[in-house]
Amino acid sequence: MKESPHRETRWGADSAMIAAEYVFIANCALIAGIVAASISWPFWWIVLAGCSALILTAFTKRNWSIVFCAAPLVLGALYYHAYILYAEKSYGSIEEGKTLLLTGTIDHEPLRRERVQIINLRLDAPREGTITILAAPEYPLSFLDTISIEGVVERGEVRGSAPQVIFPQITVTGRRETTDLKSLLIAFKLRLLEYVRKALAAEPAALLEGILLGERGNFSGELRAKMAASGTTHLVALSGYNIMIVIIAIGAIAKQILSRRNALIAVSVGIVLFVVMVGAEASVVRAALMGFLLLLALQRGHIYDIKNSIAFVAVLMLLVDPRSAVVDKGFQLSFISLLGIVYIKPMIDAYRRPKKKHFEGGQMGDIVATTLAAQLAVLPILLFSFSGFSLSSIISNILIIPIMPLTMFLGFCFLTLSLIAPPLGFFTAKILEILLHYELAVIARFAEWQIPVPFSLNSVILVFLCYGAMGIVLWHTYAQNAAKH
Repeated sequence: MKESPHRETRWGADSAMIAAEYVFIANCALIAGIVAASISWPFWWIVLAGCSALILTAFTKRNWSIVFCAAPLVLGALYYHAYILYAEKSYGSIEEGKTLLLTGTIDHEPLRRERVQIINLRLDAPREGTITILAAPEYPLSFLDTISIEGVVERGEVRGSAPQVIFPQITVTGRRETTDLKSLLIAFKLRLLEYVRKALAAEPAALLEGILLGERGNFSGELRAKMAASGTTHLVALSGYNIMIVIIAIGAIAKQILSRRNALIAVSVGIVLFVVMVGAEASVVRAALMGFLLLLALQRGHIYDIKNSIAFVAVLMLLVDPRSAVVDKGFQLSFISLLGIVYIKPMIDAYRRPKKKHFEGGQMGDIVATTLAAQLAVLPILLFSFSGFSLSSIISNILIIPIMPLTMFLGFCFLTLSLIAPPLGFFTAKILEILLHYELAVIARFAEWQIPVPFSLNSVILVFLCYGAMGIVLWHTYAQNAAKH
């Protein structure tokens, strides 16, 4: 008997879902292998775990998803060790522990902090590779400056990272002139920052620079401390929202004059240009990759599975630099907060929906649920890495996050008008300043009103146990919901 087209379509959809689950399992296993190697688990332990999984599958003749877990687990560990060996070999020509005179070109915009600026220096021949310089903040250094330094070369803080020179003597010898795309985009970014600093007072200008362009060089020590205490530092870390603003803006123009396919290409190019302009930090690249996957899924008519996308982007980032899994706190917090929104928020939504719909809370209720889910997901890492967490940071985020879309919209309007009609841009800046002062007031108030969690986690094992317990609770809850339906 011939099967109905409806049944064939459903079978095809089910097969696609099963394949997607296997890919997700493989990606998670690859990440687990890299993490296990990063925290110095003996390689033979990881191999033993993979072999045990394969043997279990062979004897039980069931649950073949274990196969998709075993091989990537071992491959992830192998890749981490291969990357470290390659990185250490590539820096082998620089003598560590000696005072050296080195020359080179700053090949990335300096990352400025309150007490230090971090510089990547590409060395001149006959030496090869790059070194990291921790310099005093008063040095007026910029992208493409050619400099000479004298200082003691030390091993990088993390195994496989570039050698570093801490507070050396620095002399600017010139500037390499170039008209490549990266230089032009950074010059454009500096022009935008100049408009912001002319139109706004110091603190509102610094906050807007961070929100729109991820620039934190003008942050005072007091503002940094207030944002850290109030749990709002993430507001000035470029995220998926910034990328989505770029996507919406470019897409709105492109779809009016281009075909659907060409509009996709235009938006993708726009994402890349924005990422290069703001410095291509890891958080921006993560957000850009997520945005690109969303665009691709919409173009091809596929359902956008954020769980698989998060895992896929994490794998891509770890293939570029597998040390990020343990060293880069931003990497950990961004992905785990996303997973919290995907898995914990639906549970919160289920509990906050009483029988009468008008008690759900609407948009504000959704913001509260999203903020709470993200904060719960990253809580173990915060307690381990920063030895503390203030419960009041949940309230400060609830008060600020609803205002952020309008702040960003007016911010981009201000920059656009400043380029084409400066008086209109200045007028927009004064409206924008009201929102920025409100956000700064909330930050200052909740930096004082803290409700600290009275304990911290002082062991990686405790962090893993917390996430294990969280996973069991989530699994049990989802299993109960599945049984009800």
